[in-house]
Amino acid sequence: MRRDRVPLAIPTAEHLLPRFGIEMIDIDEDAAAMTMSMPLWTKRNPLTGLTAVGSLAILVDAVSGGSNHIRRNANEWSMSTELSVDLLPGVFDTADDVLDTPVVARSWPVGRRNRIALSACEFTVNDVVIGSGSARNLYTTTASVDVGGHADEVATPSLQRDFAAMMALDVGEGAASPTLAQKVDPILNNAMGVVNGGVVAAGAEMAASAVLNVNTDAAQTMALRVNFLRPFLSQEGGHYQGVAVRNGRAVAVAEGSAVNADGSVAATALITAYR
Repeated sequence: MRRDRVPLAIPTAEHLLPRFGIEMIDIDEDAAAMTMSMPLWTKRNPLTGLTAVGSLAILVDAVSGGSNHIRRNANEWSMSTELSVDLLPGVFDTADDVLDTPVVARSWPVGRRNRIALSACEFTVNDVVIGSGSARNLYTTTASVDVGGHADEVATPSLQRDFAAMMALDVGEGAASPTLAQKVDPILNNAMGVVNGGVVAAGAEMAASAVLNVNTDAAQTMALRVNFLRPFLSQEGGHYQGVAVRNGRAVAVAEGSAVNADGSVAATALITAYR
């Protein structure tokens, strides 16, 4: 049971979620649980052509981050600090058969909160479990939060645009480029005026995946671990880049980063991919 009945005010619910086709299915405020859905299989990494597994980070940030957000007290706001995505083996073997079927994510809180809260979620497709995710949030004061922002913004329906367009990305020249430039787009900002954490994670994952998929057999991301280090500012010059840690024949690891215009790293995303 929540200790204070503060307004729900789920971050990004009205402006960002429609951009990516995310729909709210159910909210249980007393249990701090949520269920949302999102189309996945048609979201493609513009650098590799593979399914953009990082897009699930946007869903996790919304549904598991939402579970943490529900548990905030009056005069508190939740800020993403960590996020994870894990997929089960064989997930992509039947993807062509479920292209029009969304991924459903159901979240719940893990244990008690203090200044930090943790929640988990489970991904299903046609009621079959395909993976899980988690989000950790830090509670801060609402002094710098614009809860009423984006009232005049209209989010373009996701099914009319490709994923790079939804993300407002400029793709570097050459299909093998590991760099993606983040264009300024108010729809992608959170209530603190910086780029949404799920969006940041998705961009970093795609850059990491790109460096593992140059002139080689496809390596599909199956695990993603994200740390949010500082705000990713909504300004020209922000970009995502990747570097390979090990590009093995069966298992590959890479790190993607969201980098501000001043060179400061806003987030890191460690991926494990399999061939």
